[in-house]
This record gives sequence, C-alpha cells and structure tokens, in this order.
Amino acid sequence: MAGIYETCVKAVKDGQDLSAAKSLVLKDPRVSKRARTMQGFDNNIGKYTSLAYLEAEKEAF
Repeated sequence: MAGIYETCVKAVKDGQDLSAAKSLVLKDPRVSKRARTMQGFDNNIGKYTSLAYLEAEKEAF
C-alpha cells in the first residue's frame, strides 16, 4: 500500500489536509488498481488513508 503512504507523505509536505490526501490517494494508479479487486476497499480506504496521513505527519514533525 505504498500508494497510500507515499501520497499522504506528499500531501503533508505540500500542506494539504486529510480530505485532500484521500482524494489524491484515490487517484493514485497503484491504489485505484486495487480498488476493483480488494474486498472491503470502499469501507476501509478512509481508515487506511487516515492512518497513513497520521504517520506521515508524525514523521514530518
């Protein structure tokens, strides 16, 4: 799930909020490719993005 974490890192560096990061994550081809095949994707992508964003903020601090 590098597409989620790396996108969140970039969003944090660019000063974007969590909702902007989620939008960017959903556009990442590595993530969108998995959306079609990953069971529970729609229910969990927000959680995954939130966790990755918090981790990226922690690392940037």
